[in-house]
Amino acid sequence: MPIYEYECSQCGHCFERLMFAGDQDRDLQCPACGAQQIRKLVSCAGTLSGNGAGLCSGAGASRFS
Repeated sequence: MPIYEYECSQCGHCFERLMFAGDQDRDLQCPACGAQQIRKLVSCAGTLSGNGAGLCSGAGASRFS
């Protein structure tokens, strides 16, 4: 079950979703504003470093909340 990252085209909010077999991207909406205009982002590998940081702990990580 992969985790995908998305960005809302309306408000710019970034979020992650665990997708199960049969789930469709078209059924998603932004958890911040409710818009359905979202796009799938290219994400980095999920690895842990010594400080416990998770996905995308490098450049660009500050955009996730």
